[in-house]
Amino acid sequence: MHNKHFIQISTDQVYSGKGPHKENYPSPINIYGLTKHLGEEYCKNIFSTILRINYLAKSPFLNKYSFADWLFNSLKEMEKITLFDNVIFNPLHISDLCAYIFDLIENPKPGVFNLGSCNYITKSDFGIRFAKKLNLSTSNITIGKSFESSLIAKRPFDMSLDITKFEKTFDKTLPDIENTIIKLSKDFLKID
Repeated sequence: MHNKHFIQISTDQVYSGKGPHKENYPSPINIYGLTKHLGEEYCKNIFSTILRINYLAKSPFLNKYSFADWLFNSLKEMEKITLFDNVIFNPLHISDLCAYIFDLIENPKPGVFNLGSCNYITKSDFGIRFAKKLNLSTSNITIGKSFESSLIAKRPFDMSLDITKFEKTFDKTLPDIENTIIKLSKDFLKID
């Protein structure tokens, strides 16, 4: 397999503790993160690039909602929702992620890289800014803590990724969170 380049899409869920997280310090706290990390360990034995990411997109499937779909539909239907102010992330829009993957196909470089927007945001701030971009009311949003919820799997609070290694290796400047919010908002404006 020496003439093949394998790209693994991993996750920010391989981290726990205080971020922004660097590639050398994975510490998964749930089964999903652990299985992704085990996959990474296998990929390190072949010519591969491992991308630890968080991205946002409108789901292409009618019966499977993404976080963005859930957020949009809840806001549009004026449902009461709780958004967490203690969960931090730095997602990319799916179009940016795909563009970087295509660049990587053309210019393969092995290694493990964090890939996200260049700044961080809480899930609650993200939801409020997303709602405002779509001119949707935020009156039914409650701000809460993830540990107060009934989520079954243990999840990290800080999933912020240090993207310095990716930017330096690939000579890229990654977009900021505002870029992600604007692009995601446009995806949902197309369906209204």
